[in-house]
Amino acid sequence: MKRAALWVILLTMPVRSASVPPSTRPALRAQLADNPEVRSALDWFARNLAAINEQQIRLTEIPAPPFQEAQRAAALKAVLTSAGLDVQIDSTGNVIGELRGATEKEIVVLSAHLDTVFPPSTEVKVRHEGNRLLAPGISDNGTGLAALAAIARACHEAHIKPRRTILFVADVGEEGEGNLRGMRALVDAYRTKLKAVIVLDGSGTDHVTTKPRRPQLVRLRHA
Repeated sequence: MKRAALWVILLTMPVRSASVPPSTRPALRAQLADNPEVRSALDWFARNLAAINEQQIRLTEIPAPPFQEAQRAAALKAVLTSAGLDVQIDSTGNVIGELRGATEKEIVVLSAHLDTVFPPSTEVKVRHEGNRLLAPGISDNGTGLAALAAIARACHEAHIKPRRTILFVADVGEEGEGNLRGMRALVDAYRTKLKAVIVLDGSGTDHVTTKPRRPQLVRLRHA
């Protein structure tokens, strides 16, 4: 469940700065793996895969069409609060849970978008077919939201104290005409402190995108 994202977050811990030369990163990863808090966080995932899947189902079955994310946002707020975070919903509709670090002058954001591309009338009941879960939005972005909640819980259960403050964010307006309004508001609010943004989107775990893509909103008009 987005295991790589947890490793990136753990690089904000006091063991050493995350901005280290590539040649030293293998040694740093080995050092982190030997850290009892890190080990505890990673072990938590192995013990709780069924619960993570159930959380994904619950979140997916809450409709969140564009500009109508409030019900799902309220559910995410409750989930992140139960994971020990200080949680608020900002004026744009983003759910923001804070895991306070040793310094509040530097912030790492871990985010997953709340909205789906599907209209309000869409049936979002999750179906089971063998080991597969099927429903509109189960991957984009039920997976990302479940991962966000699971990482927050793992950090809480392992008593991880990061060096930098981590914001666990469920943002609005990622799809279509939402035009990234949630992420834009987040960057505007934390611009001077923001050191990294990690986005959990979809179910793919075979690659990590590290270069920004410039979004383009195209409007089509019928004659």
